Amino acid sequence: MFAHSSETATIVNSDSDCTILVTGAAGFIGRNLVEYLRRDQRANVREYVRGSGDLVSACAGVDVVVHLAGENRPSELAAFEEVNVGMTRNLVNTLRSIGRPIPILFASSLQASLENPYGRSKKAAEGEIRSYAADSGAPIAVVRLPNVFGKWSRPNYNSVVATFCYNSVRGIPLRVDDPDHELHLVHVDDVVQGFAQWALDPVALAGGLQISPVTQIRVGELAELTEAYVRSRSTRVLPDLVSPFARALYGTVASFYDPNELSVPATLRSDARGWLFELIKSPHAGQIFMSSTRPGESRGDHWHDTKVEKFTVVHGRGEIYFRELSSDKVIVYAVSGDEICTVDIPTGYVHAIRNVGDDDLLVLFWASEILDPRLPDTHYEKVLPAHYDD
Repeated sequence: MFAHSSETATIVNSDSDCTILVTGAAGFIGRNLVEYLRRDQRANVREYVRGSGDLVSACAGVDVVVHLAGENRPSELAAFEEVNVGMTRNLVNTLRSIGRPIPILFASSLQASLENPYGRSKKAAEGEIRSYAADSGAPIAVVRLPNVFGKWSRPNYNSVVATFCYNSVRGIPLRVDDPDHELHLVHVDDVVQGFAQWALDPVALAGGLQISPVTQIRVGELAELTEAYVRSRSTRVLPDLVSPFARALYGTVASFYDPNELSVPATLRSDARGWLFELIKSPHAGQIFMSSTRPGESRGDHWHDTKVEKFTVVHGRGEIYFRELSSDKVIVYAVSGDEICTVDIPTGYVHAIRNVGDDDLLVLFWASEILDPRLPDTHYEKVLPAHYDD
């Protein structure tokens, strides 16, 4: 968590419309924040992009400013001073001329504590914000962000995550100089949610703004995860997505897919009965697959020791047959795409599904285990031969 001071007074009523100026609105965090605020009926969003218009006009009538505009990797070092410090100074001077205390949230960086050109410029910009607060009494929040990652980020600019995602998706080798170097990462959705909450009611967060969760991860581990997530597209083996960070990183990787290459061909296993293909597999949750079975054909006639399955007919008409291994009694379930249901397939029961309709039978399957050809846990036996006589 990163908590930073926020003053106490405010002129914003969270129950009424609030005009929020977002500087750097076309940037990575800015674009995500603008889209987030647009979904809140309390917010009137005003966007400002450096060089796109008059800052005085942009500030007129605003209730809150979220100041995101800045330079991360300029071609000339002088731009750090000109933009990060100079634009911030222009912004607060413009607000001073308005004559009323307008709250400002400033997105700074952890590097403000470091002695490098970027860090010094962010620290100087923080000084401009605090000087404005002291002069005007306006509420402020200065947030020193760690590495922010997520959709719409730019490779070789916003964060190493964006660079790794972009390169991995395109098959470009990842450069890892120090695999043990530790990163502090926060997802952009958590950032903009916190920023929006503060902007809509600075009083509620007067004691400090916290952006969390912050994940600590080694560069080498990040590279391995990113490449594994990309490989999962072709292997169809999903990674462990239990943690919020894993889901956020997986979504970030997906945001870098080439929009012209989103389709991944399925590998069909075809025979006289029809076809079958695997959709997704997970070592934590088994696998999902689908089949097409021609009229009169059947699948199954086997049983499992530990593997549990679920069958769902999505098109056509079929019958699912069950027989406990030690019994001659057969149980029949009529299934149809017209009345979709899920049928559990318990262990120790011989089972089969047959197409009894005139159309191809389309069935969605889930199995609790990924099929291991060496240990398939599939023992063949007819449910009851008489049930397959025409």
